[in-house]
Amino acid sequence: MAYSNDQTQIRAGFVNYIGSLLKSSHYEGAAAQQEVISILIEEALKLSQDKDKVVQLYQIKPMFRGMIFILRQRCVELEKLPKNKLVDEQISKYKNIIQVFEDMIKNIN
Repeated sequence: MAYSNDQTQIRAGFVNYIGSLLKSSHYEGAAAQQEVISILIEEALKLSQDKDKVVQLYQIKPMFRGMIFILRQRCVELEKLPKNKLVDEQISKYKNIIQVFEDMIKNIN
């Protein structure tokens, strides 16, 4: 994605902000990362709300795309496991969820 010079600088500042959030966390490691991700998602959801505080799906399409990316990544990891009925069922469930997200994204204007 192309950014203007201003956006590049602001993005670098944002990355520093995220690092500061991590350093200031009362938690460590994965727990600190989860806390920071939670803060960022909460703020993104606030940004996506209209005047009535209703989250607008169009604005959060990137979150849905992110979930698709994560679920596809999970399928790849599961496909590395020895084949068995449970693994196949899990892969199938993830693929169904991916399809739901993809269909939903197509219908969000």
